[in-house]
Amino acid sequence: MRYLFLIPWLLQAQIKTLVQNPVENRNCVVKESMLQPLISEENPFFYAHQWNDETKTEIAKLDPFRVVTIEQRGCKRHHTVIRLDLLKITPSEKNLQFYLEQIILLMHYLYGESIYYLQIRSRFEEQLLRYLSLYGVNTLFQFDIDSDTFLCLIEEKDTYAAITLEIVRYVHAQRVQMPGVADYEDDAWYHKAE
Repeated sequence: MRYLFLIPWLLQAQIKTLVQNPVENRNCVVKESMLQPLISEENPFFYAHQWNDETKTEIAKLDPFRVVTIEQRGCKRHHTVIRLDLLKITPSEKNLQFYLEQIILLMHYLYGESIYYLQIRSRFEEQLLRYLSLYGVNTLFQFDIDSDTFLCLIEEKDTYAAITLEIVRYVHAQRVQMPGVADYEDDAWYHKAE
């Protein structure tokens, strides 16, 4: 009982240590070196493309009034945050059909004929239409396709709109280690053949 006054101090020291020494990158499935630009230099839909390798961010333009910013990060999952800024939007364009078309076009421009996108494309468009109709603008919504999660937010202002789509992909990997490795560092149990 007389050492109870030490508990807050110990907790504070533990939290400070965790903040100063985050989990090492060695436990991550997605390494920073794996994160490459999503937009290839040969992509005809984009121009003024810039890639920042330190922040894993790229910026490109579809036209003078549509700017795309893509940020990537990851450890156990790969997060891709795609933001389309519609810098000039007329009142007649402020409808869900317009935003739906912009997202579908953007996904086509970014992923084109990639096998990943071709496999999920019809389900992605169905789910997007369903949730966009249900939630509308200025409300974050999410839906899942297989082991991927999609988060979408359409922010609408007077003459401006921004569409943010975050794709969270679970990266399947398995590291089975030998006995003596702590359980929290191992992805599966090692069983010695008898």
